[in-house]
Amino acid sequence: MEVSYSREGRNASVRLRAVETPQGAHVLGVASALERRRAGLPETLAAYARLAGGTASAIVRLPAAAWDVGAALVTGTERDGSGLMSIVGVGRIAGEVTGGTSAFGIDGALQKLAVILSLLASLNMALGIFNLIPLPPLDGGHIAGALVEGARGLYSRLRGRDAPACVDTARLMPLTWCVAAVLIALTALLVLADIISPLTLR
Repeated sequence: MEVSYSREGRNASVRLRAVETPQGAHVLGVASALERRRAGLPETLAAYARLAGGTASAIVRLPAAAWDVGAALVTGTERDGSGLMSIVGVGRIAGEVTGGTSAFGIDGALQKLAVILSLLASLNMALGIFNLIPLPPLDGGHIAGALVEGARGLYSRLRGRDAPACVDTARLMPLTWCVAAVLIALTALLVLADIISPLTLR
């Protein structure tokens, strides 16, 4: 059959042959294709910048996203497909994508390896940025303490005073315990949600 279309203000037509499905129907459609090409350093850095930006924005929305997961678990409603998941959910998704089916258009060992490496890169980026939150016991909390100590020392040197005492991070132990408790509770919530109401690509 002949199909007319408009692209960028220009009209054109193309002759198409319908494909017969196993059920005997004849269909026309559009299918995506994969292309492999070597990326240069600017493209690679831009991809990492997009990944880091998306991860940082997800961490900012973390409290609301955790609340949504808890609410879906309690009420039995469907979870947000782009919401939080635990390592249990990540493993399930990885199994679906790299399983023995081509339902997601992923065929061949090379494509499956690419998906696994991308997944690992995303996990590492998420853990790295999350660890920079300036709260103990995360590394960001230790960095924040060192920055405060350095700023106090610089201020004292500029004023001609003796170096101040070191920052006593032990005084932050109550905050450390609270943050650790929140992290443990969040982990338990996400693992439970991924077992009872798992996210799936199917």
